[in-house]
Amino acid sequence: MAKTAGVKDLKAKLSQYLRDVKHGETVLVTEHGQVVAKLVPLRAEEEQLSREEREARQLLADGLVSHLGTQDEGEWPAPAPVLGRGRSQALLDAEREDRV
Repeated sequence: MAKTAGVKDLKAKLSQYLRDVKHGETVLVTEHGQVVAKLVPLRAEEEQLSREEREARQLLADGLVSHLGTQDEGEWPAPAPVLGRGRSQALLDAEREDRV
């Protein structure tokens, strides 16, 4: 069972709660009786992420990429269909006519 700590109590005893989390406990942070955060211990593999993994996660956090994943089949959206030269040229000509 996870410990529960109100925001005010958490602020007053932060070091104690962090020590508990460091030793494997989970702390649910509440505000007005509602859980608003969860403090959990870092997993060993998260602590040992490669530089590339950390940079990729930072890009995700900064909103510069929309997801992280591999290029396994089904992971990426299908590419847009390629139009033949005649069709592409017709679309470009029509677009140019609208500007004149």
